[in-house]
Amino acid sequence: MMQEPGSTKVLDSSVLEGLRVYAKSGAFLQQVIEIFEQHGQMSLDELFAASELDDNETVRRVAHRLKGSCLNVGATLMAQKLRLLEQLCAANAAREDTHVLIAGLPEVFSDTCNALKTIP
Repeated sequence: MMQEPGSTKVLDSSVLEGLRVYAKSGAFLQQVIEIFEQHGQMSLDELFAASELDDNETVRRVAHRLKGSCLNVGATLMAQKLRLLEQLCAANAAREDTHVLIAGLPEVFSDTCNALKTIP
């Protein structure tokens, strides 16, 4: 994924390093990453389903929950996108605005998961 000048990095390695130090085990970090991937995919599925129903409140709630998971593993770009989605839903933004943002999340999620898998 290309990064535009001034854009947020996909991952904040300091968060991952903090997890590694806290856990004192690479196996723990790998388990956290696996859980993030599973939870993230389920949350994306929920976002798409709620979006199809034009259920802004569910989209906002799921985006908020997934944003927290992203911040826990240092997935800064994904968290930034989810924060914007949350704000759009809270402001009752046009349906097209939220749908466009949601449509781009799978690629960001995939890039995030791929970046996490490169962590030693």
